[in-house]
Amino acid sequence: MTLTKQGREFVIGFSFGNSVRAWDTSTGSKVKEVKLSLPLATQWHHFDIRPDAKWIAVQADKEPLKVLDGSTGAVVASVPGNWGTRSIFLPNRDVLLFTAGASKSSGNAGVDIIAYDIGAKKTIAAFRGHERNIRSLEVSANGKVLASGDSGGNVLVWDLDQLK
Repeated sequence: MTLTKQGREFVIGFSFGNSVRAWDTSTGSKVKEVKLSLPLATQWHHFDIRPDAKWIAVQADKEPLKVLDGSTGAVVASVPGNWGTRSIFLPNRDVLLFTAGASKSSGNAGVDIIAYDIGAKKTIAAFRGHERNIRSLEVSANGKVLASGDSGGNVLVWDLDQLK
């Protein structure tokens, strides 16, 4: 995963030692490493990091989606429910967007997008409209627009101003 912060590009990845590492691509140097307070996972399904590194979201085999403190790696929220395999943080807000579905057995897991307030530890909105698994989530730099793409080639654009 790559992200850009203050004009510099970073690469973020997991290590086998159960930590998240960030490298500055312009210098090739490691700029941050956060040890995770999670059991070693057999398979990581996804992870995301807020551009300012305040929060990290991880989901591993047979584990719920968890939000970690970006400095300590401690779990600050464990998101209940049937989550999918995509997530993204809103810029400069304590909100995580992630895919979810009504039933894993339905074959349609990951067709909704849930907005989760990390501080309040609750769902604040749900975006519904996809009929196939969501494969991509992207948020505009100002955090006001979300675009989501599904496995059928459909792209939906969402107004995030409703999230207060």
